[in-house]
Amino acid sequence: MSEISRSIEKLIHDRSAAENLLLSKAWRNSCGAIIYSRTSIWSIEKDLLVIKVEDERWRKALKGMEKELTSRLNEALGEEKFKQIRFILASPR
Repeated sequence: MSEISRSIEKLIHDRSAAENLLLSKAWRNSCGAIIYSRTSIWSIEKDLLVIKVEDERWRKALKGMEKELTSRLNEALGEEKFKQIRFILASPR
């Protein structure tokens, strides 16, 4: 099972499958294929989106892009849904 599949399953108890799919597609469109392949949606806490990243290097780089990515994501969603994106490290494999 992929990280995205696990992440979507985690979110299902709070959101419909259609909303999860929309968010996943919007995230991909907002960040691009390379970043998308190295991240996964972890949780949503009101207007905060939590994204897991594969290592500290990616976390630092994406943290520096947080405002731009938040703006792009909200634009892709067609609403100001998120005020912040927090990037956390994925558990070691």
